[in-house]
Amino acid sequence: MKRLGQIARVAAWAAPPAHAEQQDVARQVGEAIGYALGVVIILLVPLTIVAAVVLVVRRAGAKRRRQEAEAQARQHAEHQARQHAAWAAHHAAFRAQEEARQRAAYADAQRRAVAERQRLEAEARLAYEAQLSAARAEEERRRAEFEESGRRFAEREEAHRRAHEEEVARRAAEQAARERARLESLVARFGSDAAERILRRELWVGMTADMLIESHGKPSDVDEKVLKTKTKHVYKYKPMGSNRYGLRVTLDNNVVVGWDDKS
Repeated sequence: MKRLGQIARVAAWAAPPAHAEQQDVARQVGEAIGYALGVVIILLVPLTIVAAVVLVVRRAGAKRRRQEAEAQARQHAEHQARQHAAWAAHHAAFRAQEEARQRAAYADAQRRAVAERQRLEAEARLAYEAQLSAARAEEERRRAEFEESGRRFAEREEAHRRAHEEEVARRAAEQAARERARLESLVARFGSDAAERILRRELWVGMTADMLIESHGKPSDVDEKVLKTKTKHVYKYKPMGSNRYGLRVTLDNNVVVGWDDKS
């Protein structure tokens, strides 16, 4: 209240100078204002205290709520961290299981591949051995066939050779028999000396036409000229063209008197 009176006096001093009545009115007004201000201050103090208490309580509540929120956030973060750790552990375990399964599957695939390769190699080896055996058997069969064919060919050749030799011997025997028979016939007809010369296909002056024919065969052509004292013949052998002959034998009365041999 003392403070209020001071305030009222200050307000009165601050007012412009006036008359005494006015000064009394002003003082009364000032006192009324001071009283009113005092009442207001008296009323505002509890309100201020209440407001301060409410503010402190609100701040305490906000702090407590902030602390609770921070605690909840920490709990949530810890929960998230635990969940993340659990998920990471589960994922790591799953990955480990998956890697183990993949390794086992790869190892099993490798074993199956090795087994399949070994099986294929064994089958290929057996097939190769079978082909080799078949090829050897075929080679043996062909060799046997070749040997048999060679043996049969040799037998046929031997038979042909023997037959040929027999045929040659037979023909030689027949030829020898014919020559002997001819020699005997020639000897009987012309004598032994003339017969040998005939067989050697010789020409000599004095041989007869029959001897010439027996020695050189029948002529290809014969020219005949009849004279008063003799008959002249020209026996032509070895034709070489138109009226050309390699051998011309001249006979008088069927006896050789000369010849012209151009062969």
